[in-house]
This record gives sequence, structure tokens and C-alpha cells, in this order.
Amino acid sequence: MRSLLIYVFIIIANLYLAQGQDLRYLHFSDSIISQINNQHSERLNNYKLQNGDISLYEKIYERRKENLEKAFSDSLFVYDKLIYEGIDHCLQKISTSNEAIQEENYTILVSNSPIANAYSIGGGTIILNLGILRKIRTQGELAFIIAHEIGHDYKQDVDISAYRNLERLDSEEFEDAIDRIDKEKYNRRAQLETFFKRLYLTEMKFSRQQEIRADSLALKFILNANYDYRYSISTLNLLDSIDFYTFPAIDYSNTLGFEDYPFKEKWIIDKSDLFSMAAESPDEDTKALKSHPDVEERIARLKLITEVKADTTTEFFNPRKLPALKSGVDLDLAFIDSWEAQNNYGRALFFSLKQLEAQADNKQLLRRISKLFDKIYEAQNSHELSRYVESPGPYQEATYKEFITFLSRIRLSELEMLIYHFHLKNSGLLGQDEDFLDTLNKYKLKIR
Repeated sequence: MRSLLIYVFIIIANLYLAQGQDLRYLHFSDSIISQINNQHSERLNNYKLQNGDISLYEKIYERRKENLEKAFSDSLFVYDKLIYEGIDHCLQKISTSNEAIQEENYTILVSNSPIANAYSIGGGTIILNLGILRKIRTQGELAFIIAHEIGHDYKQDVDISAYRNLERLDSEEFEDAIDRIDKEKYNRRAQLETFFKRLYLTEMKFSRQQEIRADSLALKFILNANYDYRYSISTLNLLDSIDFYTFPAIDYSNTLGFEDYPFKEKWIIDKSDLFSMAAESPDEDTKALKSHPDVEERIARLKLITEVKADTTTEFFNPRKLPALKSGVDLDLAFIDSWEAQNNYGRALFFSLKQLEAQADNKQLLRRISKLFDKIYEAQNSHELSRYVESPGPYQEATYKEFITFLSRIRLSELEMLIYHFHLKNSGLLGQDEDFLDTLNKYKLKIR
């Protein structure tokens, strides 16, 4: 069995502590890239034995290598010893229990992305986003996610999709269709949009079929590894839950309201309007644009597969009976940092204030909020707020839309007062923190 993961001894020389947070970034490593390149060479050799001409696959793998090297240079991958040990444990257990994938090599990387997602990029490389690790509770759930991505890799889904697209772009039919539209006198733009939408819908339908198959394979893989089949369903349910509700709603009058400077209701949308702000249910056309089937559909399919197995046991299923996914860092704080790293100060501050509702004495959290408030103030002061805070839109979750409405409505002088009083209120906890006190004094001078 030759399943590979990036071990500490391979990468320890290529780590450095990220400023202001506990996660470590993975730097570009010849060892890591060499490992991935070896995996890619094996896959290309297999394609050559199967197909002969691998010129398109060589283009795909060369671009993939370039993208990975750029991701390393942009510090997009992070490392935590306990997280990687958990990943390695699941990978080894799945690989050794499934003959079909025992001889495959895999590299799993953790991306500093707050989006709750995991994906195979083909060639044996799998990416787990920080946002999905934040939601996973146990090794059983992690195992299903890894098994799902191995399912994609086993069926060569990413390579096949990339090959289909390149082959289509190089085809005479594609060129002829573009030429015909180009020669039209009227409505060329509309015809182009229709043409590309049709192609996109075809690919999304193909992608949804791949997802359903990967779910089935993942279930088979985890069953062979002696994981309870119900982890497949609990994981999908977990991923379908809304991130916004990990912590309580923001109590504006308490968290951002002060005795000498009460929170003003005019800064946010009236509570009676919140229902109208909720995202509309997607229609059939919107569903057709999705790359993944709805979670309800995926769960229903897995339940059909596992129906017989469900009758073989009466034990109460506790999704936490397996060891919890361990981490050497606070993943909720790292989640906030990853939004900030993407220059999305609005989401970073929103999640920070929600967490503060449950952890009012969290000094690390208060330091992050202090820096985020200051960055948002400077962005508004330089008329660049739109670069760092999203504008309210019709499909945003209601409480988040309320929050960014507040950030867009509050005037600069009002924001100065709010930031000052927030720091004054929490200075007792951070009275020895120089950066926090410097920010307090900065806004004390501004409001004089």
C-alpha cells in the first residue's frame, strides 16, 4: 500500500508562523511538488497505456502544476500537526481497507479558505478547505469527506471533465458554432449567451451525476473501513447546516451599544423587513446551474442504498462516538482569519461579533475585532469600503445582510464613536495590550 500524505518530516523546514494567528502556512517545497509530480507521472503513464495520445492530458497536468505552485507561493495552504494526523489516520484506514485504491498515491492539503468545501483536483491531490474542517466533528465525518474525494479521483472525474472541455474547445463543431453566431447581423450577444449557457448546463448535469456516484463510492469505501454507514448521512446533514448559526445572533444593543453611546436602530434594517430579505427558494433553472445535487437528494439516495443495512442494527447512532477531529489551533478564530486574508472584512467582523456573543471574555477574539473595526474605518475613510465589505443583496442570509447594511449606513463620525466606546468597554480585559490601547487612544483623539 503506497498511499501518501505530507508528513511533518517532509515539510517542517518549509513552515513559518503566520502573523497574528496560530496556523502555519505551507511554503513551496521541492519535496511536496516532487511527490505530486510523481503521482502525476503515474497517471499520465496510465493514460498513455490506455489511449496512446496524451497531449491534452499533458496540457491539463502542466496547468495543474502551475496552479499548485502559485497556490504555494500565495500561501494558500496551511498546516496543523493534529489536523494532519487525523487526515492521515482516515486516509490510511480507507486505503488499506479498499483493494481498488490500495496502490494509489494521494496527497491531501489543507487550504486557508473559509468556504465549507473539499475537492479533488485530479492526479491524486485532494484539497480540504479550512471552512469544512471547522464544521467536521469526528473522524467518521472526515473519513466520508476524504472517501468522497477519493471516489472522484478513482473515477478520474476531474481529468475527464477537463479533457471534455479542452476537446470541445478544439473541435470543429465548436468553431463552426461560434463562426455562425459571429456572422449573424442581430442579437449576436444573446445567441452567444444562450450557446454558452447550454454548454454550461450540460456540464453541470454531468457534474451532478459525478457527485452522486462519488457519494456511492464513498459509502462503499467507509463501510469497508468499518465506519458506521450513518456517518455518510450525518456528514451531509452537517454540511447542509448554515454557517451563520454556529454562534448566536448579534445582540447589537448589548455588544455594540454603550451607556454613553447607545446603538441606533436606524443603522440596520427594520426587524419587520427581515423576512423579505431571506433568499428565495431556487427555481428549477437555478437548480440546473448547480454543480452538486441538493443535499436532500443526496441523502435520499444514500438512504436507499443503506436501507437494508439499517435493519441489521438497533444500536443508537451517536455521531460523536468516534474520536473528535483534533486541532492545535482554534478553528473558529482561524476561520475568521481566513476571511480577513481574503480581504473580506465584513464577513470576518460579522463572524467575530457572533462568536463574541458566546465568548465575551475571549481576548484573542477582542484583538481581532479591534483590528477589523480599524481596517473597516480606514476603508470607509478612504472611500474604499466596497473593496472589503460586500453590498447588501437579495440572496444573502438575513442576519448577514442586516449586518453589512449597518456597515454601509453608519457615518464615519458615528463609527469613530462606536469604535471608541467598544474599546473603552473592553479595556479592562486588555489593559496590558499595547495595540488595543493604541487603537483606543487613536479614536479617543478623533472624537474630541
